[in-house]
Amino acid sequence: MKRLILLITIIISTLSFAQEKGKIVLDEKSHKNMYVGYGDLTVFKDTSFSTWYGAEYDVYQPDKEVIKAFTPEKMAGVKITIVMGTWCSDSKREVPRFIKLLDAVKFDTKNVNLIFVDKKKINPYGDIEPLQIKSVPTLIIYRDDKEIGRIIESPVETLEKDLAGILK
Repeated sequence: MKRLILLITIIISTLSFAQEKGKIVLDEKSHKNMYVGYGDLTVFKDTSFSTWYGAEYDVYQPDKEVIKAFTPEKMAGVKITIVMGTWCSDSKREVPRFIKLLDAVKFDTKNVNLIFVDKKKINPYGDIEPLQIKSVPTLIIYRDDKEIGRIIESPVETLEKDLAGILK
């Protein structure tokens, strides 16, 4: 009985001290919702973001010829950090398209880390200064935990071609 009480106490303590990793806040200038902090793709299911996310995701058609190069060998050890703003027009356009590209090549989105920043490019839930973010979105590609390239704001050619160049 004492063990049960101890277990329940530990669980309650853990839950009560769980830290928030992100939340929706109101942008005082635009009076629109924005998400700040850490999140995953479920953030885009919120009605504040689902309309623009879904529209861009649905309309984008990755180049089938280029994505043939994304073999499992080339994608091995790859992780991606996306720093974006739900308030930013470039983020609203490029991130859903990039996620569709990743889905097309069957990339495991568990290897995608999403960081949402405010208009000052600050994440109130963690220091992102080491990432040296100047513009959003910034898509940082890692292989075996070493940065191998970035796509900043928009691709130079296309998302597929830029990513293929990084993965060479």
